[in-house]
Amino acid sequence: MRSGAAMRAEQSREWIVSGRVGPGQLVRWGIRLGLLALAFCCCLMMMRQSAFAQAGRRPFTSSGALSGPASLPARAVAGRFLVVYRNGVVPSDVASRLLSAGAHLLRRSDRFGIAVAGAGSLSQESLAAEASRPGVVDAAARDARTLDRLRLDPDVEFVVHDVVVSADRVLRIGPVIPANPPQTGFERSGAQGGLMQSGALLGAGRSGGGMSSQPASGDVLLPLPGRFPHPQPVRPIGTGAGIGSAQSSGATIADGYYTSTGQDWGVKQVGGYGHGVAGAPEHGPWDASMGQGVRIAVLDSGVDAEHPDIAPNLVVNMTEVDQTAFPSVCDDGSPQDQQGHGTWTASLAAGAMGANTGLMIGVAPQAEILNIKVLQRMPTGAAQQDQTTQCEGGEASGLLSWVIQGIDDAVGQHADVVSLSLGVLVDLYTGEGAGLQASFDRATHAAALAGTVVVAAAGNDGFDLSNPQYIELPAQSRDVLAVVASTNPNCMENLAAGATCQDGPVQLAYYSNYGAPLGGVAAPGGSYPEGADAAAETGYVRGACSNGKPNTADGLPSDSAHSFGCFGLGHQQYVQAMGTSASAPLAAGVAALLRGAHPDWDAYAILNAMRSSATRGPGDVSTSVFNYGQVNAASALSLHWKSY
Repeated sequence: MRSGAAMRAEQSREWIVSGRVGPGQLVRWGIRLGLLALAFCCCLMMMRQSAFAQAGRRPFTSSGALSGPASLPARAVAGRFLVVYRNGVVPSDVASRLLSAGAHLLRRSDRFGIAVAGAGSLSQESLAAEASRPGVVDAAARDARTLDRLRLDPDVEFVVHDVVVSADRVLRIGPVIPANPPQTGFERSGAQGGLMQSGALLGAGRSGGGMSSQPASGDVLLPLPGRFPHPQPVRPIGTGAGIGSAQSSGATIADGYYTSTGQDWGVKQVGGYGHGVAGAPEHGPWDASMGQGVRIAVLDSGVDAEHPDIAPNLVVNMTEVDQTAFPSVCDDGSPQDQQGHGTWTASLAAGAMGANTGLMIGVAPQAEILNIKVLQRMPTGAAQQDQTTQCEGGEASGLLSWVIQGIDDAVGQHADVVSLSLGVLVDLYTGEGAGLQASFDRATHAAALAGTVVVAAAGNDGFDLSNPQYIELPAQSRDVLAVVASTNPNCMENLAAGATCQDGPVQLAYYSNYGAPLGGVAAPGGSYPEGADAAAETGYVRGACSNGKPNTADGLPSDSAHSFGCFGLGHQQYVQAMGTSASAPLAAGVAALLRGAHPDWDAYAILNAMRSSATRGPGDVSTSVFNYGQVNAASALSLHWKSY
């Protein structure tokens, strides 16, 4: 027996076929269907905005429309474009072509087939003429007009705005203060280069640290953890030993955090052990390779070139930062790290080992570090705050064009591995989203073909990237190994205030992006709790940090006597933090071990080995969350891949 609804539907079809439905009724039905479609679209838009409001991050978007009032896409840089040419070939007459389109050549990458262009010609007369043309009333309208012209070139595949990319936010930071001054090459000169001797100063903040005022000695500040990783208000939770307080940490000699404490757990967990080094199993991956002769390019906020964990392995020290394009009062743009993020990540990948070095050991302690600075400290905070305050809480940011040039230079410097703890979330359903993906794909694929393994952090938004509308770049770029964050099995993730370390399963860290489309691996990124003191187990990831420029005090780099250093902590040599920014360099270190043991393996063989050998544990949630499992150098080294 048919239902009443089915009978009415059949009757409606008969009426329409027989012509018994009048035009008025059809119009009414059309209006109802239109209203339903509009309501559905509104619901989708609200769900989309809600997701990003929860994640606390705004994706790169662009309407792509050239009619009506023009507006610049989010995170776009006015008057600066990436021109991606077909077949990967930049025309020999590119400069004249750009001029005819009302732009000028800033830089070209023949390796990737990409040119960076600026709006207007180089002459002031032409710039004035461009500004006076009818319809060109502001930067957005001028850019729309320039984009139209550039796209008329038949050899151009995509034209997009250059955009701002940022270091993946460090979610929780605090200084590491050994109980006693070290007896090796740890010390360095500087107005504030010395170590604090007491107190436990911890702060919650983004990649830039947003520090609270210094508490009394012994107080520990903790953010109130929520589902999403963005900074929460901090509050004292009582007194205690705290990180770096005057308790015996064992970390007063070279490599002390590795050999005498549980602080270097992330390095050990991915396979950084063996070769008879104390503090971990006597035999392991280091028996086969410690990365000797392998080059790891760290594209980040620079490194502290005088840090004892960095200096012995540093062979290239350069910057892509152009402050005429993207100025900052917080950073002078030199290769020296004035943020802390780059030094932290570099030490995890390839921190030096042995006498006269620092307190950490990286996964590939004999690898060479290529410092290619593509990010700088940028001011954040309210406009009414003074510049010093804005810079103290500053984040590491740079331009997409700098990152692409950095990858180009890394390949040119024969880098075996590139580590990227940075990114931008892109909406592919917008006018420029596909072009941004194409730009990154062009660079990362060319790097892989040249033999370079590219590793990138998955991001810290707690976002499910299974939604095809959004991608994280460069983590989801072509031939890139994306890395999500995992936790310490000796300090199981526990977001409750006052929690202490307990053994438990390795899990996906609460803040990590995830999703099967990443096609990546997991590596330690850390989580709560922080541990009792500098000698105890911790959920955080310990690493080196920056003392800023030599012989300077903490402050605006407006003169030669000042610079910023370690996040919002002043000039500090060690830091504890969490985030996928740690996961990427730890995985990059494993890639370096594989290249050292198997120099005949190409980039694809190394990527396949790392994915296929990644291990699963009882804490793994599902394939869609943990992808291929946790990176495992010991298992990867046992494989016998053929190069493709």
